[in-house]
Order: sequence, then structure tokens, then C-alpha cells
Amino acid sequence: GIIYNQELATGTGGDISAWDTYEGNQGLYFFASGANSTTFPNDDWMISPEFTLSGVTSPTFSMWAKSVNDTYGLERFQVGVGNSTDYNDFTIISEGTYIEAPTNWTQYQFDLSQYEGQTIRIAIHYMSNDSFVLQTDSYTVDGTLGIEDSVINNFEYFYNVSSKTLEMTSDETLRKIQIFNILGQKVFEENINSNVHTANLTDLGTSIYIVNIEGTTGVKSFKLLIQ
Repeated sequence: GIIYNQELATGTGGDISAWDTYEGNQGLYFFASGANSTTFPNDDWMISPEFTLSGVTSPTFSMWAKSVNDTYGLERFQVGVGNSTDYNDFTIISEGTYIEAPTNWTQYQFDLSQYEGQTIRIAIHYMSNDSFVLQTDSYTVDGTLGIEDSVINNFEYFYNVSSKTLEMTSDETLRKIQIFNILGQKVFEENINSNVHTANLTDLGTSIYIVNIEGTTGVKSFKLLIQ
């Protein structure tokens, strides 16, 4: 798979709107083998960084996917859960032999309740058969905060587009900010120790990110679009 950047893409003649991402300018795209005598069907794995499902109930994994077209057949994939970087250790949680993604953006959701409290990884198994391109975007893991968790007191934030800075205020001391990309990789971290803070995000490219803020008594998570 590759990180497709719509902002940098240039058409070579004809409409390229079918290649558009679901949201933002970047998505994770998988290209089928089969051309030039390459082996098919595909047997490619994208394995996420590990993350812990602690302090939440009824966690779910959500993603959006589509086939760029159906000229050579629809794209096929599976979703699995494991706790290592060896694809043989993953349990497939998607239904059927595989999912066939239509040519319009479609959301797929998977129940992770049986993994509550565990440290896991999500895997996308791309297994198309001499087709073309699978487009995926907007990977999220959501759940309900446990009763032991609380939200930061009177937390507010403002993203300044022109300066690419994130301004934050709260009634309690903010301890740390962490930012993750759509693959779950941590791309920014900064200690704060103040109830007013401005984070400089000029090094982050155009995309949608997940921001986690840790306060003295609570936490706050939100999506942030950087353009």
C-alpha cells in the first residue's frame, strides 16, 4: 500500500475524481498485482502500530473503502486483529471469505468488544485478484469512556490555519499532547504543564489527525484537519 496524496496528484488526461480520498487529502491505497506477469491474487498486509483498549467499553474499529473502478472486478480485503507483527498471528474479524468494496465510498465497522483491556493491532489484508486499486481512508477506533475516566475541565481549542498552530486552554493543568496519523502512528508529542498552550504543527502535512490531550484529572480526544 501507499499513502496517496490527492493534493499532489496530477491527471494525465481525463477525469481523476474517482481517485479522490474520502476526506482530507491523503488515503491508504493498495495496488493490485497481475500486470507484467506479477503474481496474483494479492496477499499483502498492512499492520497498524499497537494500541491499548483500556478505559473504554464497546470499542469499535471503523474505516472507509472503495474500488477505484470495477473494470477488472471489485477490490477484495479482510480485516484482522492480532498483537504481533506476524500476519500469521492475526484473527480475521470481517465476515465471509473477503469483503468486496463497491465503487462508492462505504463505511465498514467492526466490533472489538472481545479485546477490551488488551493491547492489539489492526491488519488490512489486501487480496484482490488481478483488479486495480483499493482505496481506504479514515481509520478510527472509538468507544465509551469508562466511569474511571473524566473529561478535561472546560477545555477549549482553536486551530490557526495560517500559522498551523493549535491553541489550547483549560481550567486545569494540561500535561501532554499527542497526535496520531490515519495509520495510528504517533507523529507529534509535547509535554505541556500549563493550562494555556500553543503547539506548533508546521511539520505536519495535509491530512486528518487524531489529537489526544492529557490533563491533570481528565483526557480529551478529537479529530483535526490540517490543510
